[in-house]
Amino acid sequence: MEKDKEQIKALREQYEKACNAYREILESRWDVQCEWSGFDCELLWFCESECLTMSDLILCVEENIGLEEYFEWSKYNEFAREFNQNVVNLRSWHMGYHGIPLDEQETLRKLKKDFEDTIASYKETY
Repeated sequence: MEKDKEQIKALREQYEKACNAYREILESRWDVQCEWSGFDCELLWFCESECLTMSDLILCVEENIGLEEYFEWSKYNEFAREFNQNVVNLRSWHMGYHGIPLDEQETLRKLKKDFEDTIASYKETY
């Protein structure tokens, strides 16, 4: 049992060292400062409100995904959530699947605005 604890401690230290090495590479490539959430290497925060999971961090480093591509992916997923569409994982985005085409996104945005304008101008006629 004591041997297990020592092995677990050593693995934990190796894991944290590897996570920090990935973080340092990403910080250098993207010219950003990052910090881990909490005590575990689970979410990496940067640019005030952006975050990466550990698996996405590894993908960005190993596939050399740039900050611009990351922001395009993040912006699309904000749209997808707002309009109740499927979000796209980063790997699929990087491989070329970019969800709903831009012209259809604009159509949905226009429909939403028209609807909101109609609601705002509605007056009861009772």
